[in-house]
Amino acid sequence: MKKILLLISPLLFSAFILSAQTSQTDSLKVARYQLDSSKLSTSLMEKRAKLTALENDLEDALRKSTNADNVAKASAEENASVARKLNNDATDKKLTRKARKAAKAAQKEAKRARISLSSVEKVRKSIASLQSEIESDERKMMKFRNGEQQ
Repeated sequence: MKKILLLISPLLFSAFILSAQTSQTDSLKVARYQLDSSKLSTSLMEKRAKLTALENDLEDALRKSTNADNVAKASAEENASVARKLNNDATDKKLTRKARKAAKAAQKEAKRARISLSSVEKVRKSIASLQSEIESDERKMMKFRNGEQQ
């Protein structure tokens, strides 16, 4: 009986150790899972806040772009008006100077409008990129949630 007990006791001891290691590994997996889940959740919240800020920036950029476009159109109309007047009297030096200044102003305003439009496109591109990142993170979060339920 003692011999059988001596032969079986190492087997029972090794089974106990393996069971403890499995339990420890499972608890490490759970802790890692919770850490990854909380990091992803935090990242998702930060990205959503950034998206809200970008959407506000887009509204501002659109307003500025519309304003710059209107100023550029008005400047171009002024330039055309002065150019027509100059066409009628090409020898008037004062009118020539005025036409040159109007042309420069129209050129500057057109450039500002293009820059403003470029700014709007950059913000839209950033929003689209951030939305795709948020969607990706939400899919990952769904995988985490589905993993919890299983």
